Amino acid sequence: MFFKRKNTVESPVSVLFRVIDEELAMGICCNIDFTYKNRKHEIGVYGDDGNTYKNVRFYFDKSEYKTREELIENARIDGIRVCDLEDTVTVTECDGCYPDSTEAFRALMRE
Repeated sequence: MFFKRKNTVESPVSVLFRVIDEELAMGICCNIDFTYKNRKHEIGVYGDDGNTYKNVRFYFDKSEYKTREELIENARIDGIRVCDLEDTVTVTECDGCYPDSTEAFRALMRE
């Protein structure tokens, strides 16, 4: 029996931040690739030694932020804060895997 993987998922931006928060709480780095209006973007968090226990940095595309609050306040697409985007984004990858490898994105596929 073959199982076809879902390569992308439409997601509200709030779910991206939820996945980041969940992985941050587990002490693991997080990288989410997505497209919005046919443009590729990348958002996530990393720290020293492949975990998020020390020297944590958040990022969006090529910009880095010291705190989650800075990320929320400053990460923008075409002048709009990412956290304020009303349209869904297309998640193409999460932590090097298809989105359906992450429970929060898998749940969106069932809706």
